[in-house]
Amino acid sequence: RALEIDPQYSYAWTHLGNAGGGEVQGQQYTKKQCYVRALEIDPRNSNAWINLGTQGGGEVQGQQYTHKQCYVRALEIDPRNSNAWHILGTLGGVEVQGQQYTKKQCYVRALEIDPRNSNAWHILGTLGGVEVQ
Repeated sequence: RALEIDPQYSYAWTHLGNAGGGEVQGQQYTKKQCYVRALEIDPRNSNAWINLGTQGGGEVQGQQYTHKQCYVRALEIDPRNSNAWHILGTLGGVEVQGQQYTKKQCYVRALEIDPRNSNAWHILGTLGGVEVQ
């Protein structure tokens, strides 16, 4: 309903994607199309970047992004997004804003932000553990 009133509401597009997609003004949208639409409206919507990454990436404003690039984009916008750090840890590490992070460092960053992330604790344990601030 929100998108019927304001089709330029980026976060409503993100939520529609989270709900599996849907119909807006007579046109059907997939999850991925909803996230792309959200980012075309507001390229600083870090949640939409993460969600687009979970869909394998996609094209936003004429530029193709891999799933990993979507997560990096989310961190460039919001460096305190523990979910993005955790996902990038599962992908083996990454370079963010010129700094290289190993798999382990990504999990540590996720836990510094959200110490209740049980999955990150578990994986760090399997990697030999580490001190977290």
